[in-house]
Amino acid sequence: MAVQQADDLRTSALFGTAGFVALLCTVVYLFGALRVFHRTLRIRDLTFLAVLLLVEMLGIVAADAVTPLVQALVPGVSSAAVFFAVPVALGAMTVRLTLPPDVALLFSVVVALIGGVVIEPGMTFSVVAVATSLTGAAGVSRSERVGSLLLAGIGAGAVGALAALALELF
Repeated sequence: MAVQQADDLRTSALFGTAGFVALLCTVVYLFGALRVFHRTLRIRDLTFLAVLLLVEMLGIVAADAVTPLVQALVPGVSSAAVFFAVPVALGAMTVRLTLPPDVALLFSVVVALIGGVVIEPGMTFSVVAVATSLTGAAGVSRSERVGSLLLAGIGAGAVGALAALALELF
């Protein structure tokens, strides 16, 4: 009976997660893109954002899966350290290179909220993810120079480290 209930719980969790992601993306698009920024995205842009969101979520889920292994190999490392190693700013930076800054802002918020729900009940991951994503997106600013992309990534990582440290101290 416990095995059957575990399968039922996994199925309901899958549907709940899919429903939450769909609802959040719909609300952000309808309110943020259409109402606040007055932007209609093309199907290829929405497809690009969906694929990028999927890649980001796979990275977060992979970090969740390897956390026990990392903690077994490196005693004393916190699970937060593993999650903060996921380069969530890369998604917002990629969006900013191809789409306007308001889309990168909305993408950052969606990734942070979904990641925060997947990882932990608290808001630490979400706060750090938004800070790093917005820093990275602001740093690339449609730049075509590799050096500025590297600096944007380093800046995003530094802001993420400072935000995580500040939240841990808080």
